[in-house]
Order: sequence, then structure tokens, then C-alpha cells
Amino acid sequence: MIATYYTKGYDSHELFNNLKIANTDHYEKHMNQYNVIYIDLGHLPDLVIQMKNILMKLKGTL
Repeated sequence: MIATYYTKGYDSHELFNNLKIANTDHYEKHMNQYNVIYIDLGHLPDLVIQMKNILMKLKGTL
């Protein structure tokens, strides 16, 4: 949700207008003003398992 608030790539007013933050002095000043890189590491364990399987297959062909 932090990335959604700060990113230039998405107009997030609809998500935040009904929250307490909308009543603060800096609400509009910082909203959607920055380039944000979002990295989701939630799928990392699956990727590690896939890489392990690929390496095992490669090892078996050598």
C-alpha cells in the first residue's frame, strides 16, 4: 500500500481519500510524486525450487 501511495504510475486517490491520511497536511504533497520500484519476493521460494530442479537435470546429463 505504501508503493501505491507514492508511485507516479497509479492515481491512488480513490484508495486513500476515505482514510485518515487524507486529512493530513502532506497528503497531496507526497501522493503519486515518486518513481517506485516494487519487488515481490513472495514467489522466490518457487523460483528457487525450479532452479534447483533445472540444475539437477543438467547435472544428470553431464
